[in-house]
Amino acid sequence: MTGMDNRHSFEAGKRKKMIMSILTGLLLAAVLWGCGGETMDPKLQAVQGHWVDVNGSAMLDIENSEMRYTQGDWKETYAFVLNSEGYRPVLEPLPGENFGIMSELTVEEDGSLTAYEQILDAEGHMYRFVREEEKAALLEIRDFSEDLPRQIESKDISEFMLTFSKDLAGQYGLDETWPNGHYAWTMDKNADGTYQMELSISGDSYIIGQYSVTLQADDPLAGGLADVLARCGAVEHNGWHKANSVRAHDWHLWVKYASGERLSLRAEGDAAAEMPFDLAMLMDCAKQLGVSFE
Repeated sequence: MTGMDNRHSFEAGKRKKMIMSILTGLLLAAVLWGCGGETMDPKLQAVQGHWVDVNGSAMLDIENSEMRYTQGDWKETYAFVLNSEGYRPVLEPLPGENFGIMSELTVEEDGSLTAYEQILDAEGHMYRFVREEEKAALLEIRDFSEDLPRQIESKDISEFMLTFSKDLAGQYGLDETWPNGHYAWTMDKNADGTYQMELSISGDSYIIGQYSVTLQADDPLAGGLADVLARCGAVEHNGWHKANSVRAHDWHLWVKYASGERLSLRAEGDAAAEMPFDLAMLMDCAKQLGVSFE
């Protein structure tokens, strides 16, 4: 091979290496862009990857600005934009588009993604997407109970509040005469010694029934409610508080006595399936006043 041939071969090799270097650089840039490298908005980078719903079985897989929603056999892919102009970043569908029945996704302070199910005249489902490795800890029911007295001397109630939700026949021992719905029962002692009692049951967007009455100071219901709270097991479980991070109906019993003593029991999430006192016995007090929603 002549010197001229060697020189041409050398120059060809240099050109080949240069071309390969350029192509490698372009490929690397493309990979970095596609995988959320330095050119990607850090807030968009933070939502990339796989997510699971704490409150159900839905899953999200986010890659760049596309989101794949999976629930059972149902799969759908949506394009979105990340809007960082508000109080919290929001994943919004493209103009004129939507996320099916799921609303826009809010990036919460703890990093989770939340949305609600848009159903007319119904409560729908509340989504809370977290990383899969975090879900087990969020589902764990934790005990936050307070160390409160398990005996209460006073019989004089100044404030009473009970809230709960009934979804199924026989739930919490309540018979079919009590309809499904959200219950709110309050009783407050007025300055003149009388009691104002309110009891309502509501659906997700409508009222099922409302009851309001003023009780005299010597009314047996007002005077006997403290004894019923003891007999139904509420007082012996004073301070009860259990919860997990699942969004579900909760319940709360709160009583303040004239002596300053208080009764507090509550549960949230999956823990609300358990109630350590006899709710049916307590609700019988309302029936004694003729309360009925049949």
